[in-house]
Amino acid sequence: MVLLWCAVQALFNFQYAASNALVADQVPAGRRGGVSGLIGMTIAVGPLGGLALVNGFEAGSALQWLAIAAVAALGGVLAVLLLHDTPAKRDKPTDGRGILLRAFWISPRRHPAFGWAWLVRFLITCAYACGTYHAFYLLQRFDVAEAEVGSTVLQLSLITVVMLVGSSVVAGYLSDAIVG
Repeated sequence: MVLLWCAVQALFNFQYAASNALVADQVPAGRRGGVSGLIGMTIAVGPLGGLALVNGFEAGSALQWLAIAAVAALGGVLAVLLLHDTPAKRDKPTDGRGILLRAFWISPRRHPAFGWAWLVRFLITCAYACGTYHAFYLLQRFDVAEAEVGSTVLQLSLITVVMLVGSSVVAGYLSDAIVG
């Protein structure tokens, strides 16, 4: 289970990085904040939809995993069919030393906006990771019955999502108004 979850997270992060690059590549600068806010909304609503979906099946059944896999596969196929991206033209490096490492390094001192964006993204990811701990905390600390954990986590997640959706969409459009 742990290895499968690590593989799922790795694949999700590949997809997430590619999707974020689409905003910078395909959305005009004056609208990026609003679009990013809407993407933030979908990132919050997605797990909530997943929780609601798996709660429709027997707890611990293979159908829960198959339902999530089917939705993820469908989303991937739709993205490939609907999103078209033109590769950027880049000069090839002439020296072979450290090409791979240099491709992944962006100096936060030279690019402070990127540094702040990276820090915010890191903190948001930490917050999401803490949210996955809810079920264990409810079981161990509050003695919530195993049969009730799914619906309790869903209710807690709903509160979080409502707050996150409101703040991300408003902040995104506010960003566009201030910057653009």
